[in-house]
Amino acid sequence: MNISRYELLNKIPPREVKTLRVLYTGLAGIVILMSAVFLYFYDIRSTDTVAQPDDQLNSPILLISLLVIAALEYSLIYFIPKLQLSPDKLKARLSTVMQNQQGEHMAEHVFVLFQIYRTIMILRLAMLDSVAFLGLFILFYSVLNKMIYFYPIYWIALIPSVILFFFVYIYFPTKEKIVFYIEKNMLEKLRNIA
Repeated sequence: MNISRYELLNKIPPREVKTLRVLYTGLAGIVILMSAVFLYFYDIRSTDTVAQPDDQLNSPILLISLLVIAALEYSLIYFIPKLQLSPDKLKARLSTVMQNQQGEHMAEHVFVLFQIYRTIMILRLAMLDSVAFLGLFILFYSVLNKMIYFYPIYWIALIPSVILFFFVYIYFPTKEKIVFYIEKNMLEKLRNIA
């Protein structure tokens, strides 16, 4: 399959790229907003006189559950592209439009490759977002029970949000990044099996 960089840049639908940008911005914006609300409540509650909380059991259980879920989801973020981008799966997805690689069918090839890219990125973003939301929920819980003031280890729950922001920053969809991803992860594999 010979698709040039120029063809990829021209055939990727701009409307689809904009939709992905809105999704990335929206999910990252919700996490930023929730983090700001958490910091606001943390600041307000820090001025109250706080007694030592009785509920010390929840501290390790919540954080351990966050670490287990994060490890599971982060490993899935790594393995999902490996499964979706196996040469056999790529070939099967493209087999419906591979009869003619000229003219109008080139747009179909590129759109199928873009759909694969979009699916992978949305799944990865959703998993990162779910871990970030869980971490923020644990932080809210720790502020409401005033446990974060006695157990600063709760701040670890903010790390998934930071990881999400790095992911959004690195993979924020532009046509150039999408083309680079498709070339490196899809077209090279297809050339190797052709």
